[in-house]
Amino acid sequence: MKGNLIKISIILLILTGCVQRPIPIESADPISKQHKIQAAHHWDVLAKDLAIRLKRTMDITFPNATVKPPLVIKLTGDQEKVPFAKAFNNLLISRLVQQQMVVLETNVGYADSLMVDYNMQVIQHQYPKLLSADYIWEVLITTSVSKGQQYIFRDSRIYYINDGDSDHYDRNMGTKTYQVRNQ
Repeated sequence: MKGNLIKISIILLILTGCVQRPIPIESADPISKQHKIQAAHHWDVLAKDLAIRLKRTMDITFPNATVKPPLVIKLTGDQEKVPFAKAFNNLLISRLVQQQMVVLETNVGYADSLMVDYNMQVIQHQYPKLLSADYIWEVLITTSVSKGQQYIFRDSRIYYINDGDSDHYDRNMGTKTYQVRNQ
């Protein structure tokens, strides 16, 4: 009898310990604001803001340089087919030149040039039908400036986008699949 009482006591202690483990309680972050990109003008605002911040970074990173290293922005073949990437490339070059930065078409002959790269990732969230839309769309835009393997500048921004605009940022998002059934 005493043996069973000891076994039951041990089991109860183990179960009690499992139930009262100190695990974090789920909580929500405070409500914040997020911009929405709805027009090509917004792409220009993004390019201007990025050029200003990149200029500041270059001034801090190369404080004693009379001429800052030149920048090279090159679109990939896939980006050539994406409306945002193609337009943003032109807008960013214009805004960088307006900031008196040296921007080259190619890095041939310039070993000290910095490579500017950006990419876009479309994110789709599905929400319950209680909300006005079934999906919420966002785009994550990341811009990097590097020399060799070292990042000199890196920035990631997230924006809401309109339903139906995802193909402006990812050419594969515009592809639709239809299924035909014989009834």
